[in-house]
Amino acid sequence: MIGVLELLQPRAEKKGVLIYGALQATDEMYFIMGGAVDVGFEVNKTNKYCLRLKKGNVIGAYNCTFEQKTLYSYVVKYDVKAYVIRKTQWRSLILDK
Repeated sequence: MIGVLELLQPRAEKKGVLIYGALQATDEMYFIMGGAVDVGFEVNKTNKYCLRLKKGNVIGAYNCTFEQKTLYSYVVKYDVKAYVIRKTQWRSLILDK
């Protein structure tokens, strides 16, 4: 547990910033501490957002753990304050036996 806490780095993102686009590789996991992120998908070159993640949610955990690309788009709705862990650091932590 302490190993995870040592890897956390603070991050702030402004409204309108695209964190991850659909079918994009993730390099970081975001732990949202404030603000909101909209999650959606693209149909006919139009973005549709149907879910809002707020404080206490995590973005990119599955993708970083299993080296998968995102299926959805993540855009900042309200200024976000978060902590991030880089994928390389996360993978070395979980694979360390």
